[in-house]
Amino acid sequence: MDLEFLTHNFDPALCLCESEKLKEVVELSEKMSQGKNVIQLFGSGNQILKRIIPAYINAALRNYDGSMHTRSMRSEMMILVSGKMDIASALELCGARDSKFIVFSNDRRIFDSFVKKGKIRVLKEYTPSLELEVACDVAAIELKNE
Repeated sequence: MDLEFLTHNFDPALCLCESEKLKEVVELSEKMSQGKNVIQLFGSGNQILKRIIPAYINAALRNYDGSMHTRSMRSEMMILVSGKMDIASALELCGARDSKFIVFSNDRRIFDSFVKKGKIRVLKEYTPSLELEVACDVAAIELKNE
């Protein structure tokens, strides 16, 4: 196994988006998250935003070493962003629930295609960042949940 999730076309997109057809957008994100491509939707809270890049990096590392708690990068990211070890609680805390949501993609080209196919409006683009304190917090969620 290699670190391909971290290196494969890594040109991340992190944006606040809007669509009146959330269910269809979620289904499209699932369909387009194939192979090493990841598209994940989150609720639009600022606390969520700071945790997305550390969650992606940790999910990729867990995928690499075989220690993921879930079966997909998308689900692993959701539990890492939320700080909860079960997906139902994670979705309740951090899942997209209304017409405005945050979209993360590890590949801008895939993101651009996703936006076009889903007829999604991009409201704001964020600069992906990695804050050490937040990254450490994300990495240690199992310790907090024991």
